[in-house]
Amino acid sequence: MNDHPRILIVDDELVGRETMEALLTAEGYELVLAGNGPEALEQAAALAPDVILLDVMMPGMDGFQVCQQVRASPPIAQVPVIMVTALDDRQSRLRGIEAGADDFVSKPYDRAELRARVRTITRLNRYRRLLAERTKFEWAVDQSNDGYLILDERDAVLYANSQARLYFGLPVEGAPVSEIFLELARRQYRCEPEAAWATWSDRSGPPQAYYLVRPESPTAKAFWLHVDALDLPAGVGGGRIVRVRDVTAQKVLQRNAWEFQSLVSHKLRTPMTNTLASLELLARDVPESVDAENTQLLDMAL
Repeated sequence: MNDHPRILIVDDELVGRETMEALLTAEGYELVLAGNGPEALEQAAALAPDVILLDVMMPGMDGFQVCQQVRASPPIAQVPVIMVTALDDRQSRLRGIEAGADDFVSKPYDRAELRARVRTITRLNRYRRLLAERTKFEWAVDQSNDGYLILDERDAVLYANSQARLYFGLPVEGAPVSEIFLELARRQYRCEPEAAWATWSDRSGPPQAYYLVRPESPTAKAFWLHVDALDLPAGVGGGRIVRVRDVTAQKVLQRNAWEFQSLVSHKLRTPMTNTLASLELLARDVPESVDAENTQLLDMAL
């Protein structure tokens, strides 16, 4: 999502576009201009603005038709439309509502009122889009086999998906969580390596490999979780998104490989030690009867 709300201004008259542009530039918006209906639809589809300021009386495709086309296009159907019109009769407003307009500004418009309406609708639209994005995020992570948590700047858990709740023994989905993540992790797992976890709160340091380990017990094998953290920018509230992934299978495979290598090394080392000792003994005391070719073979073997 763009940091500055994007406003699409649609007016067939250059003076109208420039007036709107001058009025809203100081508000910090990103302004995009269109001089007719087809151009407005093209710009809206390409840029997905936060608000469309739409003049009604335009030749060819008027504002009502543009609004209907916007509402019929799924990618931009939810974009708020403010109709700017000199028509103040009830029938025209009803037609605008039927076309899908969210608000109306009558010409000649009050500048302060226009700014206030744009500011309010832009803010509401941003909240709606953020809510939609959060809903998508929550749906996606709830389908994941990994655990996901959202932490605030104090590392308190704001959100945990069902898998994260299972890993950390949290209440069922929907119940509030008032836990500090590191305290929650240490209560149930051993933090490995300890040196890396000592820097968990230092967000300026280099990336670290974080693991949570539940040691092997008489009734259960060891359980390993790998933890990654994505620091969120201060502009969206700070905090972190944490992913917790079960890597027990990889750790078991790694341990088995190490054990196999140690076993093979031990099995090879015993006969090789005896062979090497014999070769060194022969090389040190080569009998004079041994010819040059056999001496060379002995050196090659050693």
